[in-house]
Amino acid sequence: MKKVIVLTAAVGMLGATAAMSQTTDQQMQPPGAPQSTQPMQPPVGTPPTPQAQTPDDKSTTMPKSGQASFLSQQQASQMLASDLMRQSIIGANNERIGQVDDLVISKDGKIEAVLVGVGGFLGIGQKTVAIPFEVVERVPETNQLSTRFSRQDLEQAPEFVSIERETGTGGTKSSPGGNSSGTAR
Repeated sequence: MKKVIVLTAAVGMLGATAAMSQTTDQQMQPPGAPQSTQPMQPPVGTPPTPQAQTPDDKSTTMPKSGQASFLSQQQASQMLASDLMRQSIIGANNERIGQVDDLVISKDGKIEAVLVGVGGFLGIGQKTVAIPFEVVERVPETNQLSTRFSRQDLEQAPEFVSIERETGTGGTKSSPGGNSSGTAR
C-alpha cells in the first residue's frame, strides 16, 4: 500500500514538473482565431493550390473534432466521486448497511458498482461486496445513498475480489491489530 502511495506521489510530481516547464511566448488566442504567422510561400514554378473555404456558420466557434473543452462548473445533474466516498448506505429496512469504500469504474469511465464492507466487527471478519451502481440512489434530503438490498442480502452476497488480491500483487489490508480485513487495494 505504501508503495502505491509513494509511486502515485512521484508520478504526480513528475507530471507537475513537466507541466511547469512548458512555457509559451505567444498570447492565447480563442479557438478558431487565425494565427498571426505568415503563410508559407510555395516554391517558384509551382501552381497555386486553392485555399479551403471557411463556412459562415457557427461551427467555427465550436471545438474541433478531437479537442476537449474544459468544464468550469459542476452541474446539478453531476456528482463528484468525493460525494460518494465514505457515504452511508441505507438498506431496504431503513437501516445503515455500510458505507462506500471504493468504486468499480469501467474502461469507458462509467461507475459499475460501489464497494461496501459488510459483516465483522471493527474490520475483523469483514468482507467487501460490490453493489451494482444502477440500484444505488442518492437521497438529497439526507445526503445519503440508498439501495433495495438489506444487510442480510449483503452478508449472503459473494465477496468482491479485486485483481490485485486475486493475483497476489497487492496483498490484503491489515488492521492495526495485524488481522486481515479481507479487502485489498
